[in-house]
Amino acid sequence: MPNFGLQRTEENIKRELTDILRNIKDHRVANNMVSIVDVVLSADFAYAKIYIRSLLQENEEPTMLNGLNSATGFVRVQLGQKLKLKRIPKLVFVIDKSAHHGKRLEQKLKEMEVRKK
Repeated sequence: MPNFGLQRTEENIKRELTDILRNIKDHRVANNMVSIVDVVLSADFAYAKIYIRSLLQENEEPTMLNGLNSATGFVRVQLGQKLKLKRIPKLVFVIDKSAHHGKRLEQKLKEMEVRKK
């Protein structure tokens, strides 16, 4: 049975985090286009896994992730002020790798096509 309250809170967190991430001054985050792909909230609202994507190369993403992790305190305070939740979840940022996997697959398919010709 779907938990609509949980889903609604995930969407609210996603919306507010999008705005909050634009205001982070850390150069590891501020200079990069960071978008939130998905938010997965635990059933007890204690943890939120935030899937992010950026336009960076794969080897540059760990630096951005470190910047996001160091700004977690600021982000949680801002989130608490905007959402008025009983419990502000601990945030875990995760890089969404689906775009990189898609690029690799596309490149391999093109290579296979060239080999056939």
